[in-house]
Formats: sequence, structure tokens, C-alpha cells
Amino acid sequence: MQTFLPYEAGRLRRLGGEGRADATRAALLGFTAGRVPDTGQLRRTGQLPPWLGEEAVHVSHRSSLLRKDPAHYRRFFPTEPDDLPYVWPPAAFPRRPVRRARPKAVTAEAAAGCGLVVLDRVSGIADLGLPVLALG
Repeated sequence: MQTFLPYEAGRLRRLGGEGRADATRAALLGFTAGRVPDTGQLRRTGQLPPWLGEEAVHVSHRSSLLRKDPAHYRRFFPTEPDDLPYVWPPAAFPRRPVRRARPKAVTAEAAAGCGLVVLDRVSGIADLGLPVLALG
């Protein structure tokens, strides 16, 4: 949050200068005891994302904005090409594989033991107001 706040404070300052309401500044400053962190200090202490300032990353993303809405973004990036592929920075943190649990088959006996009404496709048992597990 600290590294995001200087950017957001500047954005909100600009919106306020355009006469727009600021509904988030006070909430954001709650994360930093009411002060906007100094970007230079964050840089000196290694608290900014390591890709910040990598020109290839920034140029590729500006190029993508130009592809998405040239009429709007060309005034901000008059000399940027609009045909560059995305460049993504290397991961800042190691990735860990996420293991997903596989659903386990439920037997009719186990379902009945949990108080579930077990239906097969032929039975036609009416809704008894109990949880229902439909089996093949």
C-alpha cells in the first residue's frame, strides 16, 4: 500500500484540480498514519517494485494503451509505437505451486449417514425438505 499511495495521492490531487470530488484520500491515508510516503525514501529503502523504471515494461504497456484507445492515449504518448507486445517483468517473489483438492466421490451410504436423501435418476422421490444428493 505504501508504494501505491504516492501515485494515488498525485492522481487524486489532479482530479481535485479538475474540480472532481475526492472520496478515497482519507481512507488511503489511514494506511500510513495520515502521511503520503516519500517516493525517494521508498526507492532508497528498496520498497518500490523492482520493475519500476524498466523502460521496456513501461513502453510495452503504453503501446497497449494506444492499441486499446488511440484517440484518447495518443495525446499522452505521441511518439510511442502502437504495435509492441507486452513485456512482463520477472516475478518479484517466488511462485509456489497451488495444490487444488480433488472432489471425492460420495457413496450412497456416506450420504445417508450425513442425513442426505439419496436419489437415483429413476426414483422420483419428492422433495422432503432435506438436503438432496443426486447420484448417477
